Amino acid sequence: MSRQQTSAILLLVLALQILPVSDALAKSMSASLPLLQVVWARFFFHCLATGAYAAWRYGPETLRPTVSTRLLARSASLFVAVGLFYVAIHFMPLAAALTLWFVAPFLLTLMARFLFKEEVDAAQWLAIAAGFAGIIIAIRPSPETWEWTYLVGLLAGFGYAV
Repeated sequence: MSRQQTSAILLLVLALQILPVSDALAKSMSASLPLLQVVWARFFFHCLATGAYAAWRYGPETLRPTVSTRLLARSASLFVAVGLFYVAIHFMPLAAALTLWFVAPFLLTLMARFLFKEEVDAAQWLAIAAGFAGIIIAIRPSPETWEWTYLVGLLAGFGYAV
């Protein structure tokens, strides 16, 4: 493995450590701040950090936007997904909300196959089915334990998949 590949792996692992911290901070902040403000803060500070890095690494001209309908639709979908996820973590345990968020790969595969006619082989379907089974096992849905927040968490996962 090259040094560049090792660096990329380490940076990815480091970046993935930020997500749980961000989610825990959002859950904590939602106890005392309006949810819209928490969502705003997430996107504002994300834009500051990534914008500063992009400007430093590639020059300030990379911050000049090129707006397309697809980009606006994807951005709106991500905003709604994160907003719904923050609603879910406000009203339910973080672990349960994260579990529901991980319905996204299942939905993404379904959309890729049926909307975009991409090929999905048997091993991929098996992996997706195993992941979805894990969601069902972790959540253990039943009529007695069902709450509206489960639907919000699933909608957040759907928005993220889109």
